[in-house]
Amino acid sequence: MGFIMVSISKIGKKGEIILKKPERDIAGIKPGDYVAIIGRPNAIIIKKIHSLEELLNRPKKYD
Repeated sequence: MGFIMVSISKIGKKGEIILKKPERDIAGIKPGDYVAIIGRPNAIIIKKIHSLEELLNRPKKYD
């Protein structure tokens, strides 16, 4: 399992959440990237959506 970061953030007046640089870095999220936002009871999950270029350029896994 990879590294997990936990932090506290305050929700802005319009509902915005600002991700801190270390959080963006660990998730590999850069300006202009797309993310999926998943709402669950008492939780919100933010997951990076990889671009086609990123998917094609990642190392292949061999069994």
